[in-house]
This record gives sequence, C-alpha cells and structure tokens, in this order.
Amino acid sequence: MANQGGALDFEGVEQSHEVAVQMYDVVVFDRVGTIESITVNANIEHTYRGDIYLELRHGGVSINIFNGHEVDSPWEDNITLEAVEVNGFEGANLAGDWELFAVDTYGYDVGQIMNWSIDFTVSE
Repeated sequence: MANQGGALDFEGVEQSHEVAVQMYDVVVFDRVGTIESITVNANIEHTYRGDIYLELRHGGVSINIFNGHEVDSPWEDNITLEAVEVNGFEGANLAGDWELFAVDTYGYDVGQIMNWSIDFTVSE
C-alpha cells in the first residue's frame, strides 16, 4: 500500500534566521490494519540540505526520517530518500492522518518537496 504526496514550496517567507520555515503534507487513510513496517520515499529540491529536518507523524508520534545536521555532505543540494525504513509505528493502527513534516531551519534559502510516498506492510 502506498500513497503519494504533492509538491510543496519552502520559499516565500521573509524572516530572520532565528525563525524556521515549517511545512507539512497530510494524507489520510481510512483502512484499518496493524502496521508491521513502513518505508518512506521523498524527493526534495533545496539549495542547502544541511538545514532541513523531516519527520513522519501519526497518532501523536513523531519519528525523525532526515536530519541535515547529521549528513556527511550538508552543503550539497537536494534530498533523495529511497525506501527509508521508519521504526516506531509498529503495532499502530494504519487509519488516520499521516503527516510529512519539514523544517527549513534557515529561512533565506529555498526549496520544495517535489513528491513523497509511504509504503506500509499491514496485517488485518
């Protein structure tokens, strides 16, 4: 089971560097099932990936899936996540809102979430 998110822009917010630009995209599942595993895919265009932080959120739980401060080459552009295994939702119910939450911790650069998807393994 997979779901695709659309493009979202980081740019267009004038601010000081102390204030982060935050954005999110929500997909809603009405299917009931118990989560066994999750992987996330995402393509993000950005001028500096070292200041990007991504979380997957569901049911009051937030799991970090990317932290630009911890990558080997933060000065590079763009982020590609391919089948990133997300641990922490095992045993949870699939139904409800699933949110990809992104923070650009330095608001003077620009980027956008081009697409993203969630793949679930679910037991009934």
